[in-house]
Amino acid sequence: MDKKPDDTFTVINIANAYIRLNELEKAKKFVLTKLEILSPDSQVYFVQGNIFYFLKDYENAVFYYKKCLKLNPQSVSACNALGGIYVTQEKLEEAEELLQKAMEINPRLQSVNYNYAQLMEAKGDMEGSIKAYKQELEYIPHNFRAAFNLSRLYRVSERVAEEQVYLEKTIEINPNFPLSYFYLARIFLNRGEKYNEAVSLIDKGIELKPKKEDLPLGYFLLADLYNRMGDYAKSAEYVRKGKAASEAAKIR
Repeated sequence: MDKKPDDTFTVINIANAYIRLNELEKAKKFVLTKLEILSPDSQVYFVQGNIFYFLKDYENAVFYYKKCLKLNPQSVSACNALGGIYVTQEKLEEAEELLQKAMEINPRLQSVNYNYAQLMEAKGDMEGSIKAYKQELEYIPHNFRAAFNLSRLYRVSERVAEEQVYLEKTIEINPNFPLSYFYLARIFLNRGEKYNEAVSLIDKGIELKPKKEDLPLGYFLLADLYNRMGDYAKSAEYVRKGKAASEAAKIR
């Protein structure tokens, strides 16, 4: 038999199609309308939670993820999604319970080890965080944010060789992420080597149109590099650009 147009399967597929098209308001309204006529279903609640999550309406995302888990306590995706939100809200005990449950059900689920790494970092367990990010990359090799966060943790702990490895890994996975170029150039600057390569890396990062709060870093690194290379006019130019970009980003 053909499925009715208002059955759960069809509703979920249409909602996910809207999400893929980034038509989130249409997705939200569509699912809310169908929730009025459908029998309660954990998958529909999960999809609606995702829609609100992508809309950055975390209060409603939590509401629907909880409704999903009430009907299906073993929903690994809902455990992971809700646990991830709780990490950002600093509800660390609740987050840990949900994420550990998700990992017990499916340790290879996309982003579950990433979220657990964020939890470990929030708890101050840097080695636990590093281990979890590496686990995420083992299972989900295309997660460039896991690689970049590993580079950041190694930078904080002054383990420069490992930082460089994961910055290069970030660029390999996603060559369009500006900050990885800036921080790789910074390593060369701090070592006093490969200045021309460092300049090229920063130029590449700037071409990729970084966030306005990240752009000053690129300019100030260029100012430092040109100063060391003896091109004081260019150094002064990039100091000015860095200050202007900082002002635009309201960085003091």
